[in-house]
Amino acid sequence: MDARFDDLEVFAAVHRAGSLSAAARELRRSPSAVTRALERLESELGARLFHRSTRSVALTDEGRRFVPHAEALRTALARAEADLGQSAQRVQGTLRLTVSATFARLYLAPVVAELRAQHPELELELLLTDQVVDLVEAGLDAGIRIGPLNDSSLSAVRLSTDRRRVVAAPALLAREGIPSRPEELSKMSCLTIGGRERWLFRGGEEVRVNGRMNTNLGDFLLEGARAGIGFAFLADWLTGPSLRAGELVSVLEPYTSTEESAVSIVTPTRLGRPARVQALLAAARRHFVPPPWTRVS
Repeated sequence: MDARFDDLEVFAAVHRAGSLSAAARELRRSPSAVTRALERLESELGARLFHRSTRSVALTDEGRRFVPHAEALRTALARAEADLGQSAQRVQGTLRLTVSATFARLYLAPVVAELRAQHPELELELLLTDQVVDLVEAGLDAGIRIGPLNDSSLSAVRLSTDRRRVVAAPALLAREGIPSRPEELSKMSCLTIGGRERWLFRGGEEVRVNGRMNTNLGDFLLEGARAGIGFAFLADWLTGPSLRAGELVSVLEPYTSTEESAVSIVTPTRLGRPARVQALLAAARRHFVPPPWTRVS
């Protein structure tokens, strides 16, 4: 049966009220809308449910036999809506989240610990990858994204800002010197990621560097910078702990671009976010606002 549940409500109202006009008043609809819904239901069932006159209606034999089935369907729908409503407010089930592996290693553990402590019925499934994953295709609830969002269909909640800067190990600076202008980097040892050899500075100035080592993983690039292999152009969230520990030094600060990127939680839709996603957003705000990579411990 392809009858719509809304039409079942109309059928029940007509049966209770005893006329189309009374049912229309009860449902706050026009009599013509009630008549169309009833006719649609009868057409889908292939049976006439009411004998109708200008002043009253009476159930046909088919209508009387349909009453218990209609009530059972309406009761089942009401129970399903109540169950979904209760579960939507209850933090439970499995939260499926994708995050950069490096970002997760540095910052995600406190968020996970809070979620598990406050919501013992919640389970977490983490997909740790530096690849951009299609949330819908992968069946994920949310993702933590860093940088611009290219998929306009996603709903994003901005948590923190981030900026890229040139960093180097003290040993490298002692060996090669401290650059005073960005163009000097073209003659120094530099590390690049993904083959990107053009670094952007304040005012849109772009410098082509000589990448002595190139990799596809920011985590390994960070290790190379800390080992003194070369200068690196990295995001604050990645270098923050090393800068605080003195393992890296930020250079060319007057030329660092003011352009900021965002750290955001993205979800497939803003409408009807389940309670487990709302719990993630609340915990993430507590831990990422202000950004942990800018805090002085």
